[in-house]
Amino acid sequence: MVYCSINYKNLFEEVKLHLFILFYLKVKKTFHNINFIFNVKTKEANASVFRHDLSNCDIFLIMSTEVAAETLQGNYKRVAEEYMKLRAQLPILKQAVVDGEVKFSEVMQKLHAKDAQIFQLESELSSLKLNNSHLIKRIERLQNEFGNTVPTSGLLKIRASFRQKTNQAKSVTSDAWYLEQRTQVLEEELRCKLVENEQLHRKIHELEDVHEHELYGLSEKLNSIQRQAELYQNELAIVHETRLAATQKSVEQQKSIIVTELKEDGSNLASIFSNCSTSEKNGNSKADSGNNLKFEFLYLFIFI
Repeated sequence: MVYCSINYKNLFEEVKLHLFILFYLKVKKTFHNINFIFNVKTKEANASVFRHDLSNCDIFLIMSTEVAAETLQGNYKRVAEEYMKLRAQLPILKQAVVDGEVKFSEVMQKLHAKDAQIFQLESELSSLKLNNSHLIKRIERLQNEFGNTVPTSGLLKIRASFRQKTNQAKSVTSDAWYLEQRTQVLEEELRCKLVENEQLHRKIHELEDVHEHELYGLSEKLNSIQRQAELYQNELAIVHETRLAATQKSVEQQKSIIVTELKEDGSNLASIFSNCSTSEKNGNSKADSGNNLKFEFLYLFIFI
């Protein structure tokens, strides 16, 4: 943005219009996007028409230049789309990893449940073994009592003792048979539980192997995608740097061309002002104003 204030006082109308038109055409040729805003302040309160008489007026010229960025956006569009595709694939892989972790947690919960069930069965087995040992001790005690009994004198006593002993033997044998059957049933149940426990352990081991294999595959896939994303980011940064350097170089070249053209225009304007100063020999005030105008235009081009 360049702000210039030019005071025209007591100049010939023809010279002023000629200089203004020349300056306008040259600037319009150099820049593609220029907005001229004229703010004319006259001494009359009701002045609404821009007259050719520009005496006692202040013209404020504001120039704003913009650099178009459409080419850069068009060049970066393809790389940005590829980068967005990669960013869209990352959440899918992360979700797959999360699902794998959820499955692993479910398998671990099942494993803990099976371990608790096995512990319960082992506790039941230990209690059954304890009861079995108590029953065996009771049987041995009864057998010892039956073997250590002494018969009394007399036939009746012998018969009574014999009946008693036979009844006790029958009861003991029935109890022993019942205990033996119960022990066989418990041993069969224990054997089935052990087989089931072994099958469960084998299945859990297989599930753990499958889960580890799937988790390893997902982690490898995620690492490869992350490496690809890093490569694309590096390529995008390199492309951005190269295009930015090329753009800066082109802008510098255009700037140097514009500066040279403005210097040439300044020399042309200086020659025009010198011709005007020679034609204004009759008035000192007019010559002074022309010199002031020349110096102001020269200052304008040097500043630009």
